[in-house]
Amino acid sequence: MTQPVATIIAACIALLAAALTLFGVWLNLRHQAQLDTNKAERDRLATRRQERADLFIDVMTAVRPAFARYQDAYHVGRRQLTMPEFGLDEEARAGSFTDAEFAAMTEDLDIHSMRLRLLDFGSQADFLQVFLTVLEDAFINAQIAVHQFYDDGVEPVVDDATLQSEMRAVYEARGNLLKSMQNQVEDATPSAS
Repeated sequence: MTQPVATIIAACIALLAAALTLFGVWLNLRHQAQLDTNKAERDRLATRRQERADLFIDVMTAVRPAFARYQDAYHVGRRQLTMPEFGLDEEARAGSFTDAEFAAMTEDLDIHSMRLRLLDFGSQADFLQVFLTVLEDAFINAQIAVHQFYDDGVEPVVDDATLQSEMRAVYEARGNLLKSMQNQVEDATPSAS
């Protein structure tokens, strides 16, 4: 073999090696870009899941004091209905069952409902509105039970069965709200890759 032919063969081999190296680098970059895209998507999903969880924790944190206030009114109202002979002093009647405080709590829940709706959590906003409606109605009846006066022969406006039924409805509405939020957070859980 002559030197020019050997040089051409060596150049072709070098060119083939360079092409294979370039192809390998291109494949590596493409694979790395795909890994970066997958990692970014997982991070985005994890961030979105955390944002959902934080929002729902905010909502449930706002639900807690309103629910506790209702429970207080419910228990005092039941005591008034089941043991009216013990009565309540005026301080206990006025107690912590003020309309203004409860209204502020329910207004806060309304704001959370709007926030849920704005962030495209319509189903959870609907569950919150149902809870809020049931809670407000039950609170009003519990207040009536606390403040109603017993005249001889006059039946109470709100009876014990009504209070108990409303308490079950409030618990159910709160449970449905919590369950819908848990399901929404679980739906956003990124799959393990």
